[in-house]
Formats: sequence, C-alpha cells, structure tokens
Amino acid sequence: MLARQLPLLTIALLLVACIESNPQPMPAGKDTGGHQVDSTVQPPMDLVSAEDTVSPPADASMADVMADMAAEVMADVPTEDSEVETPDLTDDADVMAPTPPPGVGPARGGIRISSERFLYPEGDEQTISRIHATLFADPIDPFVGVFDQGYPFLDVTATDGPCVLMTSPAPNCPDYCLDGTICKGDTCVPWAKPAPAGTMTIDGLKVGSLTMTMSDYDGMYYTDNQPYDLFDLGSMVTVTTTGADIPAFSADVAGVTPLETGWEKGFVLDLQSGTDKVVEWTAGAPGEFVRLVVKSSNSCHGCPLHAQLVCDLADTGSLTIPAALIDQLPTIYAAEICAGHDCPMSYIERRSCTSIDLPGAPAHLCVTSRTSFLASHN
Repeated sequence: MLARQLPLLTIALLLVACIESNPQPMPAGKDTGGHQVDSTVQPPMDLVSAEDTVSPPADASMADVMADMAAEVMADVPTEDSEVETPDLTDDADVMAPTPPPGVGPARGGIRISSERFLYPEGDEQTISRIHATLFADPIDPFVGVFDQGYPFLDVTATDGPCVLMTSPAPNCPDYCLDGTICKGDTCVPWAKPAPAGTMTIDGLKVGSLTMTMSDYDGMYYTDNQPYDLFDLGSMVTVTTTGADIPAFSADVAGVTPLETGWEKGFVLDLQSGTDKVVEWTAGAPGEFVRLVVKSSNSCHGCPLHAQLVCDLADTGSLTIPAALIDQLPTIYAAEICAGHDCPMSYIERRSCTSIDLPGAPAHLCVTSRTSFLASHN
C-alpha cells in the first residue's frame, strides 16, 4: 500500500514546489509542447466553486500547507478492498503502427528486369532496358526494391489505402559516423552489405540468355543496357544462380505488357497539399499490378532520401494519392540536376513479381515496365 501512496505524495510535493518557484503564469502563445495557447483566458467565475477559491490562513506555514495537501491526496487513495475502474483502451487501436503493403520489406534484396522510359524536362525521351540485382547478407526492413534510393534508412510512418509514406528519422547521433556507417535516429548503423550468390543467369528474354557476376566495386549484379523491347507478355523469365554466401536458387516470373501513360517530354507530377492527386494510365492485363514511387531529395550525394511515397495496387488504370499523405511530404523540386545533393526521378511501373525463399527473409524478383519522371510538391 505504501508503494501505491508514494507516487501521489511525490506529485503533491512537486506541485507545491512549482507554485513556490514559478508563481507567474506561462506567457501567452506557447505551452511546453510548442502548441499555440492563450494563457490569459480564465474560466468563467460561475464555473469556479467557492471551495476552489479558498486560500490557506495567512499564518499557515508551508509545512502546514503541504501536510493538508498530502492528507487530501491520501484520502483519495483506494484501499485494497476498493474497486479500481480500469480505463477503456479501445480508442488506442487507431494508434497502431502502420502496416506496409506487399513488397515493402523486410527482404534479402531484389532482382529487377526492367524496360524503362525516361521523361526529362529537356532533350529527347530515352528508352532502355536494365537488369540489376543486389542480394544482402542480412535482411533489410523496410525494403522497397533494387535501386530505390533511401533504404534501409527510411521508416514507414503513415499509411492510407494502397500507399505508404516512408520518412527518414532526424539524425541525432552524438558523434560523427565513420567506417562505413551512417546515422539513423541516435545510432550509427552500417550500410547494408551485399553478398555474393555465384553466377546469375537470366533466360526467357528476346535477346537470349544473359549471365552476370557480382561486381567487385559495389557488390551489385548488372548487365550493359539492353534493348527496350526486352520480353513478351506472359513469357516466363527465369533467374538461376550457382550459389555462394547466398544459397543457390532458381525462380521465374511472367513478362508484363508495356506501360502506356500518355505522358510526354517535360511531364511533371505536381502534388499540392490539401488535395488528392489522381494518376491515370492505360490499364494492363488482368492480374497485373502497378507501383508508383514519389521520391524527395536528400541532404548530400548518396545520403538517404528525406521521404518516399510508395503505392502498390492492382492495375485498374487509375490511382488516387491521398491528400493526407501528400501533406506530409517535404518540398520536392522538379529539378533534373541538383547541386550538392541528389534529386532522383520518381517512377510508375507495371510489375510482375515473385518471392525467392532465402534464409531470414525472401528476395524479390520483378519484371517491370517503368516510366520515370520528375515530381514536385509545394
């Protein structure tokens, strides 16, 4: 019982001490949490009881006041036989951590076979195909996809429908992060370490079989740029590895129809706070999926992005980006080239993906038809 009474006694003593040490009201305009308040507003007198306005006797000592307050507090402490009402916590269900859609980590990396169209503000449209793969020694969470800049230093902070907002926590490390580490929150964490999977062979492409080995420079697998028309709808694309630190595996996935957006050179996806944004394209075949990724800039070359908006949905030809998530995006400039930091292009892609069963977490194999563009947010 004494243990239950001590916190209440402490509160009473602290309250008295605060009154003595700071008798002035808080200045109007700010409370301790930084919210706007008006400390000059007082409750109407008819809402203040006479008991509330009674002052202690003029000759009362501080010890007497403290004793009286402690007695009142102890009178309200429930005994062991008292019934203590349990608060209803059902309203806290809305505070649960957001759940990412399929394809947003954790994962051991990914393989992307992609036909890509680039819409630059100036110059001619470019079309190429690229095959990139990165497999990691440890799972990354959240993982979005190969070469989606910012992982694994982004956290899923909000969800709305098929979209998630991923943001970078404000760095607060006490010292500089050295030796291949970077600050996340208040801790220096290592960059994700690529791991070898042996020789990787891609079959089922129009250009024939392609073989890749892990780069000694960056730990990635990639080929030279390939023709834009790389695979057929429904044709099976197969990836096979001989194995190394990552065990040998084989996986296949079907090709997709080319994504047709109708967007021309210089297109910019303009996102305005307080307004939903509808994005439309020509719907694909039944069972296909689309991913939209809007990327912010970062603070330096190679640093994590400030934010990334990711939407995964069945391909119906239309997506509404909720205003609630747009409002939380930082300012994004539709700049093709940035000085001192990176301004990566955003993209929309039609995708066909499968999971590769690996120890600890799966890897992702995706065939995509992608259109990259610049986005802006006021």
